Amino acid sequence: MALPVVSTFSSAGLNSAAAIVLTKPTGLAVGDLMVAYITGILTAHTLTTPTGWTLQHTIIPSSQTTFACFTKVATSGDVAASNFSFARSTTGGIGGMIIRVTDVASLSPVAYQALTTNTTSSATKAFTTAGTPLSVNSVVLVCFSINDFSGTANTYTSTPSKTFTEVDERTWAVGGVDPVISAASANAGTVAEITQFVVTLSASTGVNSTGSMLIISGAFDQAGTNALLSVSPTQFAQSANAGTTGTNTLLAVSPTMLDQSGRGETPTVWTPEVKTPATWTPEIK
Repeated sequence: MALPVVSTFSSAGLNSAAAIVLTKPTGLAVGDLMVAYITGILTAHTLTTPTGWTLQHTIIPSSQTTFACFTKVATSGDVAASNFSFARSTTGGIGGMIIRVTDVASLSPVAYQALTTNTTSSATKAFTTAGTPLSVNSVVLVCFSINDFSGTANTYTSTPSKTFTEVDERTWAVGGVDPVISAASANAGTVAEITQFVVTLSASTGVNSTGSMLIISGAFDQAGTNALLSVSPTQFAQSANAGTTGTNTLLAVSPTMLDQSGRGETPTVWTPEVKTPATWTPEIK
């Protein structure tokens, strides 16, 4: 079975519109999973979940920060669309990205989701969480957001160790601050529980930061053998008589079972009667 693949993305940042509009990821096809990360700056935003999308988690770690994660399995209407809009309750700095993931499980692709915060002043931001992949054919998708940081997210690690590849990182200046949003992904490889992920930044910061982790399931074959259970069928016959009205009840009867080498009944062999021929005697004239 194919592993889920984080393939394309789109992102944007602005500070005045009533909604953030994110361009459709390139190559979006029916059945792909879209993961939208939205972060609000300078004021606490209330984000409206668009029709058809699922809010995986949201948090307001400070009075000037909002973070939310939405997911949606793409339909034909999404493929035909050019962009997606996420409305908010107030204006102010806001940014986000949509990540396209292919080859996901057809049912419940997001097996696990978690959201935590970190307020330490260190350049190492550890987000303690716990989640277990359903199969080795899973992808761990993490996202880091901070509302004022003049730097970059250098590396991502996790416990147990995974090899992360950065998907996208965006910064933009708004109202004297420099918000950052960054995402990375790794193949699960095993079904061992993930207990934390860590983002190492290019410089120290003490501003509230948010970390998101999604474990996305890929399609996989179920193991084991389905046994067949032999059962005796119950046969029914009508017990009502012709010409009557009302409800015909069903009478349980024992069925006659046949096998390939036999027959249910042995019919009586018909033997034709032997007719005694008449002897003709001529009359004497």
